[in-house]
Amino acid sequence: MHLGLDGKRLLHNRSGLGNYARSTVRALALHQRDLQISILAPKGKKQWQNEICLNGFDIPSEFSHVDLSVPSFGPPWWRSKGMGSMAARLGVDVFHGLSNEIPTDLPKKVRKVCTIHDLIFLDHPAGYPWLDRKIYAMKVRYAMEHADAIVATSVATKERILFHFPDAKARIHVVYQPIHPAFRKSESHSASSDAPYFIYHSSFNSRKNHLRLLQAFESLTASIIQNLVLVGIKGDTYEAVCDYVTKANLQNRVKLMTDVSTMELVDLLRKADGFVYPSISEGFGIPLAEAAACGLNAAVSDIAVFNELSDGKMIGFNPLETASIASAIMKLAKRDEASNTNQAAARNNIMQLVDEKHITDQLMAIYSNAS
Repeated sequence: MHLGLDGKRLLHNRSGLGNYARSTVRALALHQRDLQISILAPKGKKQWQNEICLNGFDIPSEFSHVDLSVPSFGPPWWRSKGMGSMAARLGVDVFHGLSNEIPTDLPKKVRKVCTIHDLIFLDHPAGYPWLDRKIYAMKVRYAMEHADAIVATSVATKERILFHFPDAKARIHVVYQPIHPAFRKSESHSASSDAPYFIYHSSFNSRKNHLRLLQAFESLTASIIQNLVLVGIKGDTYEAVCDYVTKANLQNRVKLMTDVSTMELVDLLRKADGFVYPSISEGFGIPLAEAAACGLNAAVSDIAVFNELSDGKMIGFNPLETASIASAIMKLAKRDEASNTNQAAARNNIMQLVDEKHITDQLMAIYSNAS
């Protein structure tokens, strides 16, 4: 089978969608050696290789069945119209759009699969510019109408898809997301030689809820010994977060880190006392799986997808209430025996869901039966 993949997010996105693309391609390359893979992206090979290294993504040289295909010239809309024609010229049997869209010029004979990560732009439109919402909606609607199979990254995401697109029920398959293998190698938790800390890694934007987390943490500084480490890509709330830390005089208790490599993140997680995830809405939540692989107890927002992943066994809180977040952090700091037992069960559940071999077997079944 010859599989074509949209490679833009893989190359250019260093957060959730990019991590999903890189981890999925790596898992397919490792576990499906008979699968010929073409990554289609509007950029040259040399630049591609450089960016892959920067993003912590590696395809070992023995993976000769993985190749990058690029056009000699591509307009800005090439992913929507142009990529499909190239996939056809390459002889692709199945095309998988890894981030909520598929090209409009894919021939009928090419089987079409599309991953829908979330529909947050429809559920929480205030967080997105008007034009972006219109473009996202147009691309998702096209994918829902023309894809032979839809991959939802969680049951929670599937339910949101069915709410907006009820006619797609028969074509939706829930397949969880793999994580970078470096996180799995760190299952034995090791303490930091520095001051103990809780960690949250996520892009700095309003949906990720950093400011409420800071407000909750500020109320606890006299009660807990742990500091707080915030790791992520700069977004529209980064400056506000920095300002809050300064105005609240939290410089000695809160550390902000950006442009952190995969291996640096693994080390930070491995040495942390626990993980806090106050996001308001998620389609999956790769950071939670990464923290679980590193053996961390976690306090998480009481939202459907986190309860699904952890089987409701992690410390939960209302992400819209500062007092609720603070109470959960206090519970995380206590680490009582009953909580530790529940947390271990939750981590085990998550690790089973994100097993690479199981995920690639699921995807191969979808590729073979996309109808």
